Parts: sequence; structure tokens; C-alpha cells
Amino acid sequence: MMTAAGARRAAKGWAWDALALAAFALGAALLWRPLLAGGFANYSISNGESNDPQIFIWGLAWYPYALTHGLDPLYTTLAFAPSGYNLAWSTTLPAPALALWPVTAHWGPLVSFNLLCVLIPILSAYTAFALCRQVTREPLASIVGGMLYGFSTYQRIEADHPNLALSFVAPLLVLLFLLRLDNRIGAMRYVLLMAVALTIQFLISPEIFAVAIFFGAAAIALAAWMSGNGLRTRLRTPLTESVAAIAIAVAVLTPYIYRFFPSPFGLSPIYNPAHCSIDLAGFVLPTQASLASRLTLFRRFRRHIGFGCEPAAYMGLLPLISVWAALRPRAHAATDAFPLERYLTALLGGIILLALGPIIHVAGMAVAPSIWFPAMVIPILNNALPARFVLFAFLTLSVTMARWLSDGEHPAAPRWLIAALAMLSVLPTVIPAENATLPFFNQRMYREYLSPHETVMFLPFAYNGQAMKWQAQSGFYFRVAGGYLSVIPHEYESWPIVTALLGEAPYIPDFGDQFKVFLAAHGVGAVIVAERDYDRYAKLCATLEVAPVHAGGVVIFRTNATRRATCGNATAAQMDTRYNLARFELLIGAARNYLARGYPQAELSPFSAVRLGLIDPTLAGDPARSQTAGFPFAGAARRSAAFQAVVRMLISRHLIRERLAVELGPVPTGGRLTRSGIWLGPWRDGTLALGVVAGPQAAACLRARFAASADAIYYPYPLPYSAQPQSFNDRQMLLMTFKAAALASIR
Repeated sequence: MMTAAGARRAAKGWAWDALALAAFALGAALLWRPLLAGGFANYSISNGESNDPQIFIWGLAWYPYALTHGLDPLYTTLAFAPSGYNLAWSTTLPAPALALWPVTAHWGPLVSFNLLCVLIPILSAYTAFALCRQVTREPLASIVGGMLYGFSTYQRIEADHPNLALSFVAPLLVLLFLLRLDNRIGAMRYVLLMAVALTIQFLISPEIFAVAIFFGAAAIALAAWMSGNGLRTRLRTPLTESVAAIAIAVAVLTPYIYRFFPSPFGLSPIYNPAHCSIDLAGFVLPTQASLASRLTLFRRFRRHIGFGCEPAAYMGLLPLISVWAALRPRAHAATDAFPLERYLTALLGGIILLALGPIIHVAGMAVAPSIWFPAMVIPILNNALPARFVLFAFLTLSVTMARWLSDGEHPAAPRWLIAALAMLSVLPTVIPAENATLPFFNQRMYREYLSPHETVMFLPFAYNGQAMKWQAQSGFYFRVAGGYLSVIPHEYESWPIVTALLGEAPYIPDFGDQFKVFLAAHGVGAVIVAERDYDRYAKLCATLEVAPVHAGGVVIFRTNATRRATCGNATAAQMDTRYNLARFELLIGAARNYLARGYPQAELSPFSAVRLGLIDPTLAGDPARSQTAGFPFAGAARRSAAFQAVVRMLISRHLIRERLAVELGPVPTGGRLTRSGIWLGPWRDGTLALGVVAGPQAAACLRARFAASADAIYYPYPLPYSAQPQSFNDRQMLLMTFKAAALASIR
């Protein structure tokens, strides 16, 4: 039976919980002020950089829909119709979708998404508060620690990615471990709670699930190394039980994990980790997500420096507190069982080092390989993006801050003043919002123009548009040819018009027939273009030869069955062959005209050809971004026969994809390669190289057409054509080299 003193302590504890939640709710209200003012039913986040929120809005609607309609929740044919999409490779938030099911059913997925966004910093801050209170026993200091974590730079940068921002599980995992370490919960309860927490984390973000286990193991190892024999012995029990909890979580998640294999991307990373790492300057220079960025000093720096795809590491004055706390002498240091401040500082330093990624960059310049570099060749781990590791750095800082403020050995006023300055240095900016509805969808006008389950193609396409959000808002009334659920499946990517639309450059050679054949092959009954984007696609849609219908903020083009049937039954491979024959002939013509005009052969490139009017800018596309930028070894290794043998082996076993294979080949790309998939420029021994990214059928046709004039043929480059793996079915770089005289003789 609870005593009166125990009841008073419990009531006081609940009071601090309520105060913490009120503080975090106020912070969330300030952070999301534009969204709250606009209304959950009409507005959503607008950072102006990506359309990723549509994936999460779609996922919040999909899982309730799939379960109530008896559909496989991990595979959908409603997007990327008719072939469908494996949702294991998407970030569709299964756990939040189930938790918010009643909200979605009553008010729709947009309201659920907005509610989730507002709750995220509150949940994350509260679990960090609970962890800090366990460590410090000081509620007020713990509120500050929770605020630091829940409203960190990381949380602000990832605000439009709930799979990453929803980070309340990480503090819970640490809290459970500490409770078990102190024997405050039993073994069975600990294992079950840890397994549940890990399962929830996986169903929010498999990436953060894997990274949390990695950093958890590293943190335990560091604690064992820095502690005495007594603590090392105590660590064994929760460590063993944690392994059991991971095993239970993996067993529960087996049906989901099974869907990950085989990977459609081979063993190479989906996104290059070097392009999503933290620049060393990013820890001290704020981005536009921080109020400090408005200071004149920082504005001058930011004009000249870019910090990668997710610049989430700005920490202001916070690391100074961590270092100060670690170095500050303590009156009772001799009797301390564990050097917590030094441990937290060492852990923070390790996380920061790993967040630099495989290559250390300073102010945008590559300096040297980092300790994360070996992870590039470890499957699964190489898909973790180092910029996201700073989540755990901010968790470490939040505990450090709470510990700093609760230190009773030194005067309180200076500590709180320094803490206030540090918190001010990392204050986030308000998150903007914009109107997220169109009358065609929120007023259900689509029912007047579309049949139930009809397949629709939306422009802009994939990640350039909002097809997933609109489909979710319609309650899955129609299917979508295409869409955006993280990555584009191979069946779609093999169509030339899809690649062109992804680059927002649809006017490729023969674009009209390419477009119509694609629509016919996918059974598209209507093409819908957002009114604000119509000018960009008017010429493309005009090839459909039907009158546009303007309604509710969109433009509709009907593509009836009779008209679709006139396009025949051409396949993606046939259209790829037709497309690449046309553009290879254009490259030949451009190279011949360039030489005939007497321009220097060494300066030939797709972009010099554009400047001279020899090819259309759409054919050239933009310069290809280097996948190996900042890898100091790449240039020297490229000239090594042993290195090239390894590259050929990796290609022949499908372990690296086209872009990386091209860059690791024996000749530097140096402005000759474009994002549209062409290569044009000088080669060795005075010859010229012409290349196109093509499928096997197109490559065979091009070889048959031009082999007699070519010096050498590579496919997939840098493999000689004769060494082409038999099982290749994706698009790779076909490169041919020609002497100038042979090029001039081609007809």
C-alpha cells in the first residue's frame, strides 16, 4: 500500500510530467505556427525542397485501406500500375499509420499527417525528458534536456520526413537499458518492452532501427571500456537481454524483412553516403533552419558553402558545454563510480566523426577519407546516410545539458546563463506551410471525370509532382501509372519517357510516340496535369490529339481505348532501342559537324555542342553529378590494372550500378557525361568517344549498326562488349570509340 510520502512524490512527479508536456506543446505550437493557423485540413509543410511528404500522407492512408480491403499491406498495385510496388523499400510509416487510423478514417490522411508532424517534437522531447530525469533526478534540468532534443537542428531539418524526425524511441531504448542496469525492472518485462520499442522503431524507419542498434552497441562498448570491473559485470545482463529483445523483434518482423530480399539495387548503396554526410563546417555554421543563420556573419559564409542534402548538425555552443563539463574538476571525482561527463563527451566525438561520412569535407572541399569509409563496401550498412547520425549526437547533448544544469557542486546562476546562451544559439526557425488542396480532389470532382479504379498518369511525374497525396485524398478511387514511393521500380525506369519526365525534360527525340506508347502499355485512361504546371507539358499533351478539360485546378486529357490501341504493343525495350538509335545518330552528327568546323577535338563535350547549336539542350541534359567526388583515391586507382579488374568483376556480378561504373572506368568523365545519359568527348589515342545509356536490346542494335566503323565497343562500360554478362536486363552505358575519319564516313 502506498504511503502518504510516496503519494506526494508520485503527485509531484505527475506535476513535472504535466509541466514538461505543456512546455513541449508550447514549443511545438510556436514551431508549427503557420500550419496551425492554416488548418490541418487544408495546409501542410512546405520547405520548398522536396515533395517527400506525399509518401507519408499516402502511407497513412494506405495501411488502413489495405487492411480493411483484404490487400497485402506490403505490396500495392494502386501505384506504378499495373505491375505494382514493393513497399518494404519505401518509407510509408506502418506504425504511425496504424496508430492514427481513427484520425485518418474520420478526417483524412492530410489531417493525420499534420497532427503527426505537430506531435513529433512533443513525443521526442518527452521521452528525452524521461531519460534525463532518470540520469539526473532533476526535473527542471531534464525539461531543458528534453527541449534540446525535441527541437534540435536535426528535428527541424527532418521536419518533412516523419520517418526520421519521429525519434522518440531512441531515448526510450536508453531509458529501458538504464532501468534494467539498476535492476528497477525485471528481465522478462525488460526484454518484452525493448522488443516492442525496437519493433515500433523498425515500423517507423528500418534505417534508424539498424543505426540505433549500431550506436547502442558502440555506446555499451565505450561504457565498458571506461568503467571499472563492477560496472562491466553489471553490463553483461542487460546486454545479453538486449540481444534477446533484438532477436524477438526480428522474428516478429520476419515477414517484413523477407520483402527486402533480393534487393533491386544489388549490394551497392541506393544513395551515395558521401553526398549525404555532414560537412565539418556544418557543425558551427547554421543553416536557414536556425535563427542564428540570420546573423550577418553567417549569411556571408553561407553564400559560398553548401552542406549536403540534410545539413542537420549545427550545434551552436552546445559542444562547448560538453567539453567544459568533461574537463571541469569535480570535488568528488575520486569516489565517482563512472566518469559520466567524459563518457558523454567521448561518445559525442565518436558520433560526430562518423557523421562526417566516408570522406571528410570542410567548407565543401574533400580533405581525407574518414573512419566510416570501410562501411561503403558493407551491404545494408552502406545504405545508412551519415548525416542522420546526428540524431544520436543531439540525444547525447540533451543528457549532457541536463547533467550540467543539475550539477550541485558549482554555482547555479552561471550554469543556467551559459545553458540559456547555448539554447538560444540553436533556436529553430518556424516551419512554413502552404495550401495543400485542389478542388478537383478535396471537392471530389474526380468522380465526374474518372471511373472507379481507372489508371491515371499525373504530371509533373513522380517526385516532381503530388500524385501520391492526391490518390490518398481520393480514398484510392483511381490507380496511378507511376507515383513516388522513394525509388522508381525497374519496369518504369526502363521507359525512355519516364527517365525524361523524372528530369523534367520530356522533349526527347520522338517524344510524342514515346509518350503514347507508354500510356497504352500501362492502360492509362486519363492524363492529369496540375494547372500551374500545364505550360511545361502543353506540347507533350498536345500529341494526344484530344481537347483538354480544365476543372478544379487541373487539366484533364482522356486517352480512350480506341486511341490507345492505335499505338500498338511496343515494349519498353523496343522504345528504348528506337530512342537510343535516334540520339546516337544525333551525337554522331554533332561530332562530325564539330570537327568539320575546325574546333579543337580536346574541347568537345555535350555542353560545347549545345553552345554551338549542334545538339538540343534537352538531349544533353545537365552535367552528371560525380558519385566519387571527394574520393582522393579514385583518380590514381582508375589507372591501375588491378583496380580495373575489380571494377569489371563488380559490374559482371551486378554489384554496382551504371553511374558508379562509368566513373570508376579507366577514363575520367570530366564534363563528357550528362544526367540524360550521354557521353561525348575525346578519348585516348586521338579518337572520339560517343555513349548512351541503353538496355541490352538497344545496345545490340547499336552495335550491329555501327560496329564496322568503331574502334572499340564497351557495354556495360567499362566492360568490353564481348564480356557482357548474360543476365543483364537493365540500362547501362554503351560506349563506342571512333577515329575522326571513320566517324565522317558513317551514313
